[in-house]
Amino acid sequence: MSTPVAALRAAGKVWRLPPGSMAAEAATMRALPAGGVAGLALLAGRAVPVLAPGGAAGSAWAMVPLAGGDLLVTGEALLAEAPAGAPPLPMPDMPPRQAAPPPAPPRLAAPPKAAAPGAVASGALDLISAGGRLRVGLTALRHVVPLPAWRPVPGAPAEVLGWTIADGAPVLVLDPGGMAGGAAHLALLTLGGRLLGIPCARLAPAPVEGVDLSRLAQLVHWAAAAPPEVPLETAATRSLLLVVAGGQRFALPAQDVEAAIAPLRASALPGGAAVIMHKGDVLPVLDAGVLLGGTPVLDGRASPCLRLRLPRPVALAVSAIEALRAVPGTAIAPLSAPGFAIAVLSLNGEAVPVCSAARLGGAYDQ
Repeated sequence: MSTPVAALRAAGKVWRLPPGSMAAEAATMRALPAGGVAGLALLAGRAVPVLAPGGAAGSAWAMVPLAGGDLLVTGEALLAEAPAGAPPLPMPDMPPRQAAPPPAPPRLAAPPKAAAPGAVASGALDLISAGGRLRVGLTALRHVVPLPAWRPVPGAPAEVLGWTIADGAPVLVLDPGGMAGGAAHLALLTLGGRLLGIPCARLAPAPVEGVDLSRLAQLVHWAAAAPPEVPLETAATRSLLLVVAGGQRFALPAQDVEAAIAPLRASALPGGAAVIMHKGDVLPVLDAGVLLGGTPVLDGRASPCLRLRLPRPVALAVSAIEALRAVPGTAIAPLSAPGFAIAVLSLNGEAVPVCSAARLGGAYDQ
């Protein structure tokens, strides 16, 4: 049973400890100077920050409960009672962990005016919904399908609703001017060699003179983020790891993952960072749920992690690791767009983003 302690002697000085402090077994500290923390110690399978007022690990150790997580302190001796006038031991800033809000959608840059397609002589259609209407030339309209579900695109402008699968291919669903309200159909458009989808409630014939060139110019501009409509050539089978984080399903190339780590509770560090220890390495932990625009994974409970194969070791906390799947290259459509996704996988009619370990790991530097 742990023994309550009230003070720590370190470097010849006595410090008062916070209430609830308990004597702890000596631990091996790995140096990690950061924000007043001397290092980390492995305790019951998790990394715990260590505070060493004397500058080095001593023979006496105590566990201090803080709002942001447990903290180990070490020095020369522990005292059951604090002497009168003993100053409180300064604690590092470890605020309670809170879910980081998803980043605000970036502003969409104005499209080049030259990108606007001209009016077509064969006529036009109005795509109509409760939120407005969009007039398009008939040559741009491929056909109309029932409105499917879509996957959001993390970090995308507000006008980009997400990815879906239609006609067996990935489709970028756009909402220029609130068209999604009350929509029951998805109009598939081919613009600039790209396949796009616009939600609508109904369609009506319209004169070609009313084709909205400014709206179409925006669509062409957005289409740069859509996969090419032309089917990919047959490619070799690819190994993908299917993962869930914060309610979002995504995939990682198997070669991007160095190891799958059994559920661990990440340790909080000053400044809101989190770390785990794996095979003797201290790994910073990224929350895949937050990165992908879903609910946070790091909520104080143990969660599985993926050690990403990067020059600097990084762990990615996820909700669940589903399976390693071999998929044909023809089921993967590459993307050329900002964000974490480098491709879209068509899996049983579902559009699953394939993320880049390098792009995910790069979030640690931001």
